[in-house]
Amino acid sequence: MGNYFIGYAVENALWHDPRRPLPGKGLWWVHPHDLHMTVAFLGAISERKARECFAWAILQGVPPVRGSLGAPIPLGSRPPASAFARPFLNGEKEAKAVLKTLAPPLLEQVGRPLETREPLPHITVLRAQRSASAATQQQILPWLTEQNWEEEAVSLTCFGLFGWTPERSVRRYQLIEHIRLDDTLRD
Repeated sequence: MGNYFIGYAVENALWHDPRRPLPGKGLWWVHPHDLHMTVAFLGAISERKARECFAWAILQGVPPVRGSLGAPIPLGSRPPASAFARPFLNGEKEAKAVLKTLAPPLLEQVGRPLETREPLPHITVLRAQRSASAATQQQILPWLTEQNWEEEAVSLTCFGLFGWTPERSVRRYQLIEHIRLDDTLRD
């Protein structure tokens, strides 16, 4: 059993520079190959079940998602924030429609509770360890505000099943299976 989720991989994210200095310890940029927009977190299930869910999602006629991203905002179930993500600006309505259509049936298929919050299409770009110092936690939001974040266009055409990597010190996720929405060739 592993942890799986279904979503869109972000490819060629030239706008994401993980070499940009951070304001404190306990923060890290998401690896460029780990950038994604989650559609549904399936959790700890068998790979067979995860692949069945992915196959079902493909049969629903998954569209590409296109739009633009804004400046990072804090995310997390409680303060301090554990992640900072770039939300969709243009294209938000279309991205939300995909999340609202696919996520509930996928969660039902694996016995996970349905999400009660309004979907927030986003791409997480920065993470914070819960152990990050109070000083770092206090610095991160003002620091993010001071950065020059340009609105960035994105075109998400790689829809995939993701799993955790065995060694998570550099990359956290791997594509298990995917489909190109622009040419519909499946790996």
